Amino acid sequence: MKGPPRHVPDAPLAQVLLDMKASGGELGWLTWPFEQGDRQGWEVMQKMVNGSQFYSYSVCNVGEREQDNWLRTTFVQRRPAASRVLVELQFVVRDCNSFDGASLTCKETFNLYASEADADVGTTFRKGQFRKVATIAPDEITRENRQPVNTETRVVDGLSRKGFYLAFQDIGACVAILSLRVFYKTCPATVKSLAAFPEMVAGGEPLRKVDGVCVENAVSEEPPRIYCTTDGEWVVPVSQCQCKQGYEQVGDACQGSSDGCAHHMTQSAGAQRAASTL
Repeated sequence: MKGPPRHVPDAPLAQVLLDMKASGGELGWLTWPFEQGDRQGWEVMQKMVNGSQFYSYSVCNVGEREQDNWLRTTFVQRRPAASRVLVELQFVVRDCNSFDGASLTCKETFNLYASEADADVGTTFRKGQFRKVATIAPDEITRENRQPVNTETRVVDGLSRKGFYLAFQDIGACVAILSLRVFYKTCPATVKSLAAFPEMVAGGEPLRKVDGVCVENAVSEEPPRIYCTTDGEWVVPVSQCQCKQGYEQVGDACQGSSDGCAHHMTQSAGAQRAASTL
C-alpha cells in the first residue's frame, strides 16, 4: 500500500553554477592585461581575514594612475531555462585614507561585467564584449586591524546563450575577492491543496505559471496551477483538487475513509465466517 507523498519544504532552492570556495586555489581565472611588466594586476593568493584563511584574488595598485585591470572567470554553463542568475560576492576593500595621501587616484569601488558565449573561448579576451552589470561598493572598509567582509548580491538577467563569463574591473582600488558564488533559484517540487507541482526554474518573468496534477484518488474540475516567483516562492494556487468519494484527505494524500475501511473489515469477517461453515 502506498503511503502519502513525501512533503517537500517550500523554501527556494539554490542551484549553484560556480563556487569559488569549492575550487580552492585551482581557480584558473584569466587576468588582463596579460603583460604588465613590473606592475601587478589581479593575483591569486592566500589571505587571512579575521582568523579565517581564504584563497582570494587581490589587487592593490593605488599608487599607479589610469588603472584598468580585469579578472575573468572560467566559462559558466547555463541551464536552458535559467535566464536569470544571482552573483553573490564576499570581498574586503582597504580605506584609501590609510595610504596617508600617497595615492590621489585611490578608489574604493570596482565593477562587475558579464559576457555571453555559446562555447568556451579560452584565453581570448575582448573588453568590448562585456556589458556592465553593477558598480560594487563596500558597506564597510578596512581600517587599521579591522577587516570587515562585505557581502553583495547582484542579478544578471536576460541570458539566452549556452553560457557566460563574469569579469571584474579594477580602476585603482585595494580590494580582495574572497568568495564568488553564481546560482539560480528554483521553486521546489511541492504538493499544495492535493495538487502536485514539479520543480520550476525561477525568473524569466515576474510570475511563471506552472501546471500540476491531482494526487492519487483526487480530482479537480480544472487543471490545478500555481505561480513561481523570481525569488523561488510559490504563490496564488488556482483550482483545488478534492478527494474522490469514499476517500478523505490525510495530509497531502487521499486515503480510504474510515467508514469504507470498517465496511471492508465487516465484509472480510463475514466471508471468513461463511467459509468456516462450509
